[in-house]
Amino acid sequence: MKEPISGAHAIAQGAIEAGVSLVTGYPGAPATSVFEALLELTDPESVQMEWMSNEKTALEMAYGASLGGLRSMLCVKGVGHNIALDPLMSMNLAGCNAGLVILVGDDPGGWGSQNEQDSRALALATELPTLEPIMVSDAQVAMLQAFQLSEQVGLPVIVRITRALALAVGRIQPIKHGVEIHEEEDLTFKREYMRWVVLPINVVEYHQRLHERIERLRSTFEESPLNEVQGTGSYGVIAGGFAYQKFLDLFSGEIPPELSVMGVGTFQPLPERRLVRFLHGVESLLILEETHPLLENMVKVVAQEAGLRLPILGRDSGHIPWGGELFAPQIGAAL
Repeated sequence: MKEPISGAHAIAQGAIEAGVSLVTGYPGAPATSVFEALLELTDPESVQMEWMSNEKTALEMAYGASLGGLRSMLCVKGVGHNIALDPLMSMNLAGCNAGLVILVGDDPGGWGSQNEQDSRALALATELPTLEPIMVSDAQVAMLQAFQLSEQVGLPVIVRITRALALAVGRIQPIKHGVEIHEEEDLTFKREYMRWVVLPINVVEYHQRLHERIERLRSTFEESPLNEVQGTGSYGVIAGGFAYQKFLDLFSGEIPPELSVMGVGTFQPLPERRLVRFLHGVESLLILEETHPLLENMVKVVAQEAGLRLPILGRDSGHIPWGGELFAPQIGAAL
């Protein structure tokens, strides 16, 4: 039976279902709500929870647990992700062992933050797989898939959420089976010469390996259930992350016949073939995302490489305001 649950609790439940053993972080909304939900849903004997002195040490502790064979998770807000970026720019090259998920909570509108940065830009800099749940009902599945993908390709996986997703309430179907749990000997720490060492002698080799691992995920993301298409109209909308749910709420879930909409929950690598199929079916396109036109510019590149000349509108065209959280009036005015 489906039960109402907050986005923060859906994220926490997904991590529990995935078998997380250690959760570290530093207080800061909206990521704190996920940490608190985990505290509510677990006990110290099953999941170790640690607030750390800063985000850098929190990531290093979670990374050490991953190397030792324990699934781990970092909870930070957007500006906290900046602090953790220093070690992460080497960890992406070294890779991880047991699943390591970095939960980043952004705050469009700056409701509880000193800025409204878009941490997807840092995901592009680290070149790590990045998921962005498009609905509360997808949040639990996104966390499960994040741990699964992390162990599949040996990389930390970023899950980016916003304040609106953490606070929203939706109905999800309880998951009876989590990700496949590897045998203990598959994840225990193994001494391998230079495996976790990033130095000038192997930087280029490890960077090339990082891209090979990302490419292995591309076909998976093309068919991911975290991406969704509705409608058959000639006016297209592509919504990144929770902007998709905001778009659906504007029409009470009923897509007008003039519109087609695609929700993108796999930000990196982007499902380019699926995007091209969607673009071929529309005459013009509006991009909804928070807060920087990253997806907008990436879709423009995809369209250009596919030889498509349809107008692509969003922040760069002035249809979406540059500052503040997206609400129904801004989405309606852009449409």
